[in-house]
Amino acid sequence: MKRFLTISLITIMFLTVTSCASDIDSKIVQLQQTQQNMNDKASQDLDDAKNLEAKASKLRNTADRKQAQVDAIDARVRDLLKAYRELEDQTSDDAINFRERIIDEAQSAIKLQKEVNSYKDQADEANKKANDLKATANTEAKEAQKVGDQIKNLELSKKN
Repeated sequence: MKRFLTISLITIMFLTVTSCASDIDSKIVQLQQTQQNMNDKASQDLDDAKNLEAKASKLRNTADRKQAQVDAIDARVRDLLKAYRELEDQTSDDAINFRERIIDEAQSAIKLQKEVNSYKDQADEANKKANDLKATANTEAKEAQKVGDQIKNLELSKKN
């Protein structure tokens, strides 16, 4: 009977240790999956941020090209205004044509300037999103590192 109790106690202790070890192994596997998911998410966020930065750069280049067009139109409007002021008869057909051209050019410049502003706003928004994604990726990477530390601690406790 004594021997049976001893064997039973040893069996129970062995099963407990084995059970704890398998619980630790299970926990390690779960943490490794969590860490991998966090690292994958951080990597994806960095890729998305890079794409957004490229998009912002293209938008800014487009805005710069359109701004050059606006500047050229503004210069033409100034030249037209100067020529208009030099006309002797500002009620003549030439003067009326000048005024119409000035108005058309000014409206064109206004329309283009709105486009420039829109492109710049879109670029700013893309950069903001990219910066947010970078910050999120950084946080995710730090959290993944903490999970990695937990894994190491569990592996050490398993060896002991």
